[in-house]
Amino acid sequence: EITTIIRTYNSEQTLANCVRSLEAQSLPPKRLVVVDSGSTDDTLTIARSHRAEIVHYPSDENFNYSRAINVGMKRVDTKYTLIISSHVSLPDPETLRFLTDLLQDDGRRCAASICGMVESADDAEKGELQWETVTADNFVTRYGGIGISNSCNLIPTELWHQHPFDEDIPRCEDQKWLQYFLDRGRTAARVMRPQIVYNNPYYNDTKEIQDLVTLAKYDINSTLTNTESLAQRLRGATRALRHLDLSGFLYEVRLVYELLLVRLGLHEDSPSRYF
Repeated sequence: EITTIIRTYNSEQTLANCVRSLEAQSLPPKRLVVVDSGSTDDTLTIARSHRAEIVHYPSDENFNYSRAINVGMKRVDTKYTLIISSHVSLPDPETLRFLTDLLQDDGRRCAASICGMVESADDAEKGELQWETVTADNFVTRYGGIGISNSCNLIPTELWHQHPFDEDIPRCEDQKWLQYFLDRGRTAARVMRPQIVYNNPYYNDTKEIQDLVTLAKYDINSTLTNTESLAQRLRGATRALRHLDLSGFLYEVRLVYELLLVRLGLHEDSPSRYF
């Protein structure tokens, strides 16, 4: 049995598609828990129409991605928990069955997570399940410290009880959680097919830069701040400028600046927030 945790904030444009795709699964979730962070649109109305249990993020606390999941996880009483973003939908009705089978087939796996993303259901590839194994040895060298994604991540609930998501990290809580279990001999299934439809209205360059900086600062991928990595980024900035790609140039320069602050021990975290 599966409980689904969805974090929401003014998610009326995407939440209904997300929940309908869950309801259409051949192995649908038993329960749906929505952790809302003060939505002012019709998010909660939509959630209630699908019989979701609504949990309000503590209004007297600053927002934190890990905290939002942990608040919802306290309601879970099923063997598995699906953490899914409100801007994600599952075009393949067998997705949850595939993910569940992956966890049941190998008890060492701490997660089965979909990292294959498309912008519309029409773009989704059809065919057999495709997945790779993430280990402590390849987590950084092959995947750059991005082994799973809480955009769509199925975990054994008992592992959360062993180690909740780290509320000291402002973002990338999924990678920090994964790192903990990889370091203890577990693995994860990184699924590229079936895919998810990913339409995050808050995604932008700032979010991506902050994610990469967090990977470096919290020792998830410390290679991001080594000399060669920074030099490669500067070369990328030079190429972008040569091709009159101003946005690409600014992106690389901003990222190098932030990573240098991390390297020098001068970086201050920006707060967790929806963009």
